[in-house]
Amino acid sequence: MIHTYASEFIAFLVAVVLCFTYFYVKPLYLGSDLSFTDNVIMICTSLAACRFMAQGEKCKWPAGVDFSGRVALVTGSSSGVGYGVAEELALHGWTVILAGPDSKRLLTAKEKILRKVARKYRKVDKKDQPQVIVLGTVDLSSEQSVRDYAQCVNHVRHKYPLALLVNAAGTLSRHLDYGKDGFENIEKMVATNAVGPLLLSELLLPALEHCADLSGVSSRIVNVASSCHTFLGFPKKPYKELDYPLQMLYGTERSSPHYNTHRHSTVSAEKADSCTPFLLEDLPPLNFVGYYGLSKLCVVWNTRILAQKVSNLYFSPTAEIENADDESNEGKTTGRGTQQHLKVFVACCHPGIITTHLYRDLFPNWVLDYIIYYPSLLVGKTWREGAQAALKPAVETSTMIHGGYYLCSGEYGADSGVSCVSSYGSNMVLAMGYYQWVKELLSKD
Repeated sequence: MIHTYASEFIAFLVAVVLCFTYFYVKPLYLGSDLSFTDNVIMICTSLAACRFMAQGEKCKWPAGVDFSGRVALVTGSSSGVGYGVAEELALHGWTVILAGPDSKRLLTAKEKILRKVARKYRKVDKKDQPQVIVLGTVDLSSEQSVRDYAQCVNHVRHKYPLALLVNAAGTLSRHLDYGKDGFENIEKMVATNAVGPLLLSELLLPALEHCADLSGVSSRIVNVASSCHTFLGFPKKPYKELDYPLQMLYGTERSSPHYNTHRHSTVSAEKADSCTPFLLEDLPPLNFVGYYGLSKLCVVWNTRILAQKVSNLYFSPTAEIENADDESNEGKTTGRGTQQHLKVFVACCHPGIITTHLYRDLFPNWVLDYIIYYPSLLVGKTWREGAQAALKPAVETSTMIHGGYYLCSGEYGADSGVSCVSSYGSNMVLAMGYYQWVKELLSKD
């Protein structure tokens, strides 16, 4: 599940080489009589080398660009990667809207970010400092909550013209659960990680397009995916020949077996009948990560679907000429080498291997924070380091790939020379099958 081009994989290789050197090469060539101080220095140097490689590249913020007045909405911003993205944006002058399901945690995050903003901008009048806003709460596992929140954001779009949407919220669960208020038939990880953000993105497209029209600068949507999208558990052999991820989706739906085996299957009814359908009473033990991977695969599909949907939203030729020298004209491509000045640019990213409160269903928060988090930094990232991969397609002005898949070191999507997107993720037939499934479920209401 770790991309071989990701910094954490390189850090892991460095750790393996250094362990081999310390436990095999050193005794063989240097002997075992090194002093305690020499051993400590060697170990500390090795740990520092792993940590340096693991942190990855930082976002290259464009020089001389004033981001004050730009508005970003970040979901999942009370902790983890979402918090890291929101904090970094605010420190660079953005007005940031924090979004999440828990008002107390959002307000705590707001206070922490504002304290850092106040320290950085202490010489600036308070009224001119970047704002951090909580408009309310949104539960991405609830269709009604998503619609209500989108209506709220669209209502204030003249006061806060939305230039950036970062879908960073996520959940991981060991057991089968479902959404609510319109998402009752959708498994909760898929609802929260994929379907809710997709619906929110579609509902906020008018606000993003409105901001692009006002500023002449492309608005952007960044979806936080994961390398886990390449892992869908351990399938039974018959499903190797089927549209496996779609069958997994249909099997998690609250519906009859006939719906799952016949209505959506792209194979013949006879062949579908010969296979045991994906009908779940609970997520398979030790295989629930495969269903989390499925939700992140849907995030990759969200990106391709949205990229296709907004591909006809572009600035008029007059606007292109007027903004020809503007930094905003960079980063509006529909493919490598094809400049199109899009009104809305869409991409997704792999933030890295990070120990966050995403795993709160597996371990208590104090275990995550104090026992797992710090040792994991040997080959993993901090929250702020993980945020860099999301910030790259959010703010960089070099040539960007519409619908691309970003690591902190660059774009590694279907249009790149080396793709980290799985074959399922780059399959638009499967993506549209998923989109049709979502639309059919939502139309049942």
